[in-house]
Amino acid sequence: LVGSEMCIRDRLWVSLRDGILPFNYRQGVFGKPFGYDGDTKCGVLRHISEVFKDKQENIWICTETNGIKLLNQNHLRKFQHLIDLSSTNNIVMDITPVNDSILLVCPLVDAPRLVNINTNRHQALFNPKSIGNSTFSATRISGTTILLLGQTGKVYSLETTSLKLKNVTTSITSILKIIAAPQDDRIIISNTYNLYLCKFENGQIKIEKSMPFGYAAESIIYNPGTNHICCNTQDNFISIDLKTFAIDVTQKPAFGSFIDYT
Repeated sequence: LVGSEMCIRDRLWVSLRDGILPFNYRQGVFGKPFGYDGDTKCGVLRHISEVFKDKQENIWICTETNGIKLLNQNHLRKFQHLIDLSSTNNIVMDITPVNDSILLVCPLVDAPRLVNINTNRHQALFNPKSIGNSTFSATRISGTTILLLGQTGKVYSLETTSLKLKNVTTSITSILKIIAAPQDDRIIISNTYNLYLCKFENGQIKIEKSMPFGYAAESIIYNPGTNHICCNTQDNFISIDLKTFAIDVTQKPAFGSFIDYT
């Protein structure tokens, strides 16, 4: 599976490389597919990178080749702000809700933008010349703050009420990922070789605790149910208890290496 799953009542939306499937997880039954070859109702959805559900239960499908599409009940229409097929704007890597009507869209190698889903109007958050060719990811860390991480490791904060963008200062270099830990309003940051437990205050990321991975980290996820960080390095799989900030599980693969987990 490539992409995301979105829950609508008893339904998961499962995105494949091409097309999406509704899945009733209580009954264990797949519904009618959308966007496959031969689907004359919706047209073909190819190279899906992300799926997002808004509060009106519309399904937004981000693609790597043809911008963003909207599945609104029984019809599909193009989201018209990213239609220039000669532009890298059509390769959408991340999408985050800001409020009830505004989305934060991060294309590949282009400036993130705010998009009004009611009017289809959009505005770039940066002057493209000021950031160069950089891919961004977004992490909501509170009800009013989203952190934007650039490919170069530079971090910005977006206030969701005022829609103001600010520089964030931090001593952490080469940041790879930012994760919100809602249980205790901390944020978890990783770079290649270290994990950091931090707080965001007054435009600054302040380190409270840090620990080395030992080997270069390849992927990292947060389990809110157990308050653990799970990470695979080039050598093994480790699980870190955020309460004690200590490694409580280390496991080497029987063969090959750990690539991903859920």
